[in-house]
Amino acid sequence: SEITLLPTYAPELFVDRERETALVSGLVRQMVEPVRPANRTVVFSGERGSGKTWLALHLKRTLLPALFREVPGRAFLIAMFSLSGAEARLETDEWVRNEAAIQSQQHERTMREILEWFCQQLGTAIAADASLSELSAWLARDVRNKYENKVFVLLVDSIFETDWKLTADLEKYLLRELAAIPHVIIVLTGRGRPYQ
Repeated sequence: SEITLLPTYAPELFVDRERETALVSGLVRQMVEPVRPANRTVVFSGERGSGKTWLALHLKRTLLPALFREVPGRAFLIAMFSLSGAEARLETDEWVRNEAAIQSQQHERTMREILEWFCQQLGTAIAADASLSELSAWLARDVRNKYENKVFVLLVDSIFETDWKLTADLEKYLLRELAAIPHVIIVLTGRGRPYQ
């Protein structure tokens, strides 16, 4: 298979995404209003090379940190495919799917890795023999309780391109749990046919 390396994300080169960034900024600001928005999940789709990964990186590394100076919050990025260049050096609260896991399609191992990473980021106590359901429940509990007065943003890049067995697990053990929490915003990016 052919691997295309993306240009390294640079905030000063990020342009022409005013509508998309305004949508996410607006949602974050609305989260501190007395009535929170009912729809807190955003999906950005487009063709290969249209800037979806850069958008996710821009939101996570530039826009949201600036916004969180006025609206308390925290953002996390899960990249379902390897990043290139400087992006490969992960910043705080970023997880990138391991290339070996992509090749071997070990969905349960990847899902466990994501949940354990997330629990570690939140300081959630976990047991070594915990099931995916237990990890998911503990994670949701801590997001609900520890971040009750903060906006919590989860960005998942390239979600539609991943194997749908893993996408189903992401929905079951992570996205569905977090989507039920009123102070959580989920931003998904992808190309191709969306997962049902």
